[in-house]
Amino acid sequence: MRKEFRFEDNSFDVIRILSALFIVLGHIVTHLKAPVSAPVLYVQQRWVGLICLFVISGYVIPASWERSKSKQEYLKKRIIRIYPALWGATFFSLIAIVIFGMAYSHLRVRGIDILAWLLGQLTFFQFYTPSAIEAYGVGNPNGSLWTISMEIQIYILIMLFYGWLKRRSKKEWLILMEGGIACNVIFAWVKPYLPSMVFKLLNVTFIPYLYIYLIGMFIYTFRQELIPKLNRLFWPLLMMYIAWSFANGMFFKFNIGHYVNIVSGVLICLLTLSGGYYFGKHRFKYDFSYSIYLYHMIVINVLTIVGINENVQSLVFTYIFTMLFSCLSVFVIEKKGKKLCKAIFRI
Repeated sequence: MRKEFRFEDNSFDVIRILSALFIVLGHIVTHLKAPVSAPVLYVQQRWVGLICLFVISGYVIPASWERSKSKQEYLKKRIIRIYPALWGATFFSLIAIVIFGMAYSHLRVRGIDILAWLLGQLTFFQFYTPSAIEAYGVGNPNGSLWTISMEIQIYILIMLFYGWLKRRSKKEWLILMEGGIACNVIFAWVKPYLPSMVFKLLNVTFIPYLYIYLIGMFIYTFRQELIPKLNRLFWPLLMMYIAWSFANGMFFKFNIGHYVNIVSGVLICLLTLSGGYYFGKHRFKYDFSYSIYLYHMIVINVLTIVGINENVQSLVFTYIFTMLFSCLSVFVIEKKGKKLCKAIFRI
């Protein structure tokens, strides 16, 4: 007898944590030049964590919207999910700038620059870094947070348009997803012709990544029909992605698309949602993926400044201190912050 599909019987918590850890590894290799074995690096380069996180958001956020009784409740839940942990990470990032940037390496930053940076970090302009602060560490106190403003855009778009989207036919959805793919391809194509600032601003909007979220929303909308099919296709999809990655790296050199080539992007989306249900229900009481994402670049910046790089110690220290701060965030900052927010919002 075929097992009945249940939305919550998934392993997305596991995929999110692994994706976050691979994102950390990518930044360790890029910024700290830590030695990593070739097989691990090969897997990390093909497990594109950011796409996994984006497509999972596209899949689960519509569920949050549908479970909410009103727009106000939905927005309050999204604020509680994002901001207590973000504000805690911003506080520690500021401490790191003061101690390791201004005191240790004599970084010269005006008070107005700090205030401007803080305003951006605490609201939804996390991608903004004053030029004076760009001299800190790797060039940005917490450069990975550019995705926060984009996630907020997706929250709002789902609130405004998902009611209309869920009434579309599969054919209309396919047209929309093709449009999202076109946005990604065109964005990569026009990059050489755009002023640097325009490209950077467009890159922190949902536009280049729209197809990823649309795939997640499409599969959520038709989940009763599509998830069982994806479940059965996990191994074929995995073999297809491995074969494509190998053939493209060796022969095709197909590189059309922004961030990753568009074929890999689509396959990763399908493989993520397929794997999320193929391995059954593996849920965690606490989500560490977000806090890992928030803190790892703070640690990498400090290690860069004090000169711990290009060795195994830099890799080990990054993971140890990132996990320590992640636990502090989950068990203290987020716990107390969410409790305070719920009391304020009365939810």
